[in-house]
Amino acid sequence: MLIAPHEYPADHVVTSLPSLLDEQAVLDACRSQLVRGRDEGEKHDWCAAKRIETLYHPNRYVKVVYALLSDPNTPANRYWPTGQLVYLFAPARESASRRGEIIHVGGQDVEAYQFPNDRRLRGVRNFAGRESCVEVWQNWLRASGIQATVKIDTLQRLLVRYVPEQKWIVRLRAELDGWSDHRGSNKQRIAIRSASPESIEKLTHRHRALAKLSTNPESSFQVPAVVGASIDKGLLGVEWIRGHQVIEAINDQGCEEILHGIAKRLHALHHYKFEGLDRVTPDDFIKRIESACTDLSTAHPAQKDALASIKTLWTNSFQQLSESKDVATIHNDFHWNQLSIKRDRYALFDLERMAIGHPLLDVANFSSQLLMLGHRPELNVKLCDATHWRETFLTSWEKITDEPIDRQRLGCYAALSKLDLSRGMMRHLRPGWKVLADRCIQLAKDDLNDS
Repeated sequence: MLIAPHEYPADHVVTSLPSLLDEQAVLDACRSQLVRGRDEGEKHDWCAAKRIETLYHPNRYVKVVYALLSDPNTPANRYWPTGQLVYLFAPARESASRRGEIIHVGGQDVEAYQFPNDRRLRGVRNFAGRESCVEVWQNWLRASGIQATVKIDTLQRLLVRYVPEQKWIVRLRAELDGWSDHRGSNKQRIAIRSASPESIEKLTHRHRALAKLSTNPESSFQVPAVVGASIDKGLLGVEWIRGHQVIEAINDQGCEEILHGIAKRLHALHHYKFEGLDRVTPDDFIKRIESACTDLSTAHPAQKDALASIKTLWTNSFQQLSESKDVATIHNDFHWNQLSIKRDRYALFDLERMAIGHPLLDVANFSSQLLMLGHRPELNVKLCDATHWRETFLTSWEKITDEPIDRQRLGCYAALSKLDLSRGMMRHLRPGWKVLADRCIQLAKDDLNDS
């Protein structure tokens, strides 16, 4: 998770960023200055600060989430609940929340918020203690008519994702007395998502509706079934579906079979009739291109001229597109990491952004992200393989739909997808984000010139 000094964004607003990414400086500041809810003995035991997530908004602020650990060898997926979570906000505001504390890290004032004092995630307090965690799970089982008891001594909790003040995903695993699956095992795994009540209500509806629509695993995506929901607390529990990521599945079964299977199921998703979804509008595209170019220019000014050129090219290309019939149900964030594959079952995750829009939005995003696998060394995919996978998927899509792809529209959407990807890597300050941004910007320009 560490980034090199030359990867720091060139943003004069967040002058404290280097200090906030220095784990030793954060550890020293938290041990010596945090007051609320901490006793001196616990603080003295902290011997490591491990960064979990960074959320950086150019020209505005940065939030960095840490786990304060007494054992520096704690595996990353066990930082919670083993460690004390704290997120740091900079630059410090005059009207800091009453739940926050002003501390000094590297000579800079920042706001510190200790878990679970996250205003969006108060419902997740139920999972800070084993007893209350099991109680929530147990209540969901009873509400579903399942007469089983969660064995508290078998409970395991793993942190999957935490974005401060937005969402939290935790995996639970335990043995259930009085219950067994089709293999005769009494172990159950579920994923708990905590977000705003409005978001959880929408997600619960989408999971239940898609579970009814997706009845044939050989031709449609499967979505995790709802185990239970506490809308008022902003909590949703769904089954944990195990399987391989797309890269693993391709290496195991071959790209033609896997990518054809994905294309076939995506085409089926686009034809589902789904109520309550917002429509993607031309204004949405304009806002995305403007936000991506503005944020990337602020954090990476060396690409400012190239981004200005892309913005002009993209606007001209977008204006030339013929009027589309945006009637498809789209995932709207469809990429390789949203899928889990096990034999003929293709599971689809993260339904937050589902919308009504043009089907090529999903096609362009998925194919672009396949190509970019070859530009991300940490994923160990050769560029020639990534390029082949992209072309194989697009060929499969044309065969399934029995019509040629509108290359101008695909190029326009693909360019936007690449800018979104580079902006996302930048906002979370992933290692190597500048190199990836350079490549995304060049390839986005190629998409527009070739379309």
